[in-house]
Amino acid sequence: MKEELLKFLEQRRIHLPSHNVGDTTFVLNEKDALDFIGLAKYNSTPIIGADVLTISKSGDIDYILYDWGYKYIYLNWSCDRVIGETDDDYLSRSIEFAYDKITEIQKVAISLKKRFYISFVF
Repeated sequence: MKEELLKFLEQRRIHLPSHNVGDTTFVLNEKDALDFIGLAKYNSTPIIGADVLTISKSGDIDYILYDWGYKYIYLNWSCDRVIGETDDDYLSRSIEFAYDKITEIQKVAISLKKRFYISFVF
């Protein structure tokens, strides 16, 4: 299952210089991020969380807090499993939460006239 997700990421990821975002390897544009969430759902793989990145003033892709400001740090997310939650319930909740966060990020990005990128944890 994860092999299909990793193959998708290998094919669609944006390559970043490692000095920009530490160990972040797989960064996707908005459309590919939405496609990835659908693929994760299809493969029964919960989305644990994500970091949000943008194009900085210098033209590099970097974490949003450096360009959009610290007040937008909340757009990064995590979705931990709740005690007693079934696999299916956690999968559904994490996928729905990921879609909701992307929608929220889209609204902020539009208001700021910025593009964004996602680095998922799964």
